[in-house]
This record gives sequence, C-alpha cells and structure tokens, in this order.
Amino acid sequence: MIQIVRFTSVIGNRDDLIVLRRSADGSSITVALPFHEDTPNLLFSIPEALNLGEAINDLISVPLLKAPLPPIVDETVISYKLQSELSGLFDRYPSDSEADRTARKALHEAIHILGL
Repeated sequence: MIQIVRFTSVIGNRDDLIVLRRSADGSSITVALPFHEDTPNLLFSIPEALNLGEAINDLISVPLLKAPLPPIVDETVISYKLQSELSGLFDRYPSDSEADRTARKALHEAIHILGL
C-alpha cells in the first residue's frame, strides 16, 4: 500500500510530496521524499511509525470531538409567570370531591415531572 502526502515546500515555494509505503510483509513503513535526491529514505518499524503519527497528532493538538451525552432529564425552561399560573390552578380545585382530588393529583404529578 502506498500513500502520498502533498505539501508546499519551503524551498522555492513549490509543490512537494512525501511517499509512504508499507512493506510487503507489513512489518515496516518507508518514508521517501522523491524530489529530494540527496535525502535518503527513512525506514520505520510499525511501532516507530505509530509513534511518529502520535507525535504529529500531539503537535497539532486537535482534540477529538466527543459525542454529546444525552441529557439524563430533559431540561424545560418554564418562566416564573407560567410556574405561578400552574400553582394557581390548585385554587380552582379546592374541594374534597373526587374530581378536585384527581385534578390536584394530576397537578402534583405535572409539577414533579417538570422538576418544579
């Protein structure tokens, strides 16, 4: 397998490239600068190549993006006015009738669910 990395050379401000080639047995990586005849090829073992990759990542220091965690409880923003109106609904159901008790129970459940 061969990979090519293109870049702009500081010498002459021209296009240049690095060629990376994995050996046939997969035990090493050769790094070559084909437009620089006076530069020898570099031969890295796989652990050395991985260390080089990690060093480049560290120099760039771009943090990996993490997927946001889902909220444990969905946050709901309820204004103080709406909270007051919700509390005021208790006044509509003051009696001890079954209907009023059921309504107050539903209001309590709604307040609990909303985290108020």
